[in-house]
Amino acid sequence: MSRIESGKITLQDAEVHLPDVIQDIRTIMQESIGSKQLGFHVEMQELLHEDILTDKLRLDQILLNILSNAVKFTPEGGSIRFMITEKPSADAGMTDVVFYIRDTGIGMSEEFQKTIFEAFTREKTSTVSGIQGTGLGMAITKNIVDMMGGTITLHSEEGRGSEFTVTLPCRIAERAAAMSDTADSRIPDFTGKIVLLAEDNEMNQMIATAILEEMGLTVEIAGNGEIAVRMITDAEEAHYAIVLMDIQMPVMNGYEAAKAIRALGNAKKAAIPIVAVTANAFEEDRQLAFAAGMNGHLAKPYDIVQIRDTLKELI
Repeated sequence: MSRIESGKITLQDAEVHLPDVIQDIRTIMQESIGSKQLGFHVEMQELLHEDILTDKLRLDQILLNILSNAVKFTPEGGSIRFMITEKPSADAGMTDVVFYIRDTGIGMSEEFQKTIFEAFTREKTSTVSGIQGTGLGMAITKNIVDMMGGTITLHSEEGRGSEFTVTLPCRIAERAAAMSDTADSRIPDFTGKIVLLAEDNEMNQMIATAILEEMGLTVEIAGNGEIAVRMITDAEEAHYAIVLMDIQMPVMNGYEAAKAIRALGNAKKAAIPIVAVTANAFEEDRQLAFAAGMNGHLAKPYDIVQIRDTLKELI
């Protein structure tokens, strides 16, 4: 929030394929949705332009913040509907992409709906007591939507669920010629490769493992940086193909672990590709990662295409 308010966040528009957005959302949300046995209905309606220019990282943050809340406040056996559609824009070369997220959860009071987009606000009811949260998620979401020139609205009734509507003006993009190849020709074969995932958060471990295993990789997990260094030290010389390194970990953080790996006596082990995977997605964070000897920087929430392209480049 402090970075948003001080103007330190800048948007980085790039070409985005909306079906890829849906696939990424499905992959990232499947564990939490499955654990509560929720129905998850995803659809595209009247979407004439699947390729747009927007900031993919910020778009993911918006959608995942809303969907995470929908999962959190929807009882077991409920359902969530996620729909993308499109409305024509008055500006040439532009389109308004609309995202609907509706749940059958506990809903919100009319009074709370007036303040939900303010920082540190949470519904004060016995129904949500015990559910952890800072009250910042929707405030951050609203600020990002505003930065992107869009709107976010809410309709909710207590006991009957909530529906968020996010409308973002986006420039229509032409798919690059290289992207017109078939999907199979663009997906590299990582079969037989082993990745060391240094990550202390159990949910992030499960999400990353699901994504990486879909690409054919075998995943071994280190719960902190010190364990990661020890696993590389003890392993055979060419056992690991790459390290995906979280930054904020107990005992030894990602920067310290990367420096320790680079200082190993075995030259081949010391030269293993290391990629930072972190929620800190700003330029200064990228520079800190490279200064620690890392070869790349991936932002959370996970962007499957970016992960795949990074692995293809470094392995």
